[in-house]
Amino acid sequence: MRTEIKASGFWAESRPYSTKGRWDINYSDILSRLIQSCGKYCQSYSSDLFIDWTTIVRELEKGENINETYIFGIRTMGVDHRFFYENRMEHPELFGNPDYHEVWELKVKGDVAEKDIDMYLKLIAN
Repeated sequence: MRTEIKASGFWAESRPYSTKGRWDINYSDILSRLIQSCGKYCQSYSSDLFIDWTTIVRELEKGENINETYIFGIRTMGVDHRFFYENRMEHPELFGNPDYHEVWELKVKGDVAEKDIDMYLKLIAN
């Protein structure tokens, strides 16, 4: 199993269907790996992945510099984003023992002036 995946892209000034610039990056390997993890471990609420992924897509569509880190905590009952993951880890007395099968970190760094963007997906716990 690959525990690190990188995707690179570029800043596209305009497209035939839009005059607004945007990030052009093929993140299919990254999203495929997260989908596979959800399919392997989630019994319910695996669609949480797409709720979280929508946030990332919206950030990319803004057409601005981006420097963000996202967390995907894969567990039997769904996918936790960074806030839920950190709270569950910091407060086991409230949530019980964390039951993560895999935890993935996604770093997204894009600079409009440099016209490049990179995504790094890394397994940080299993």
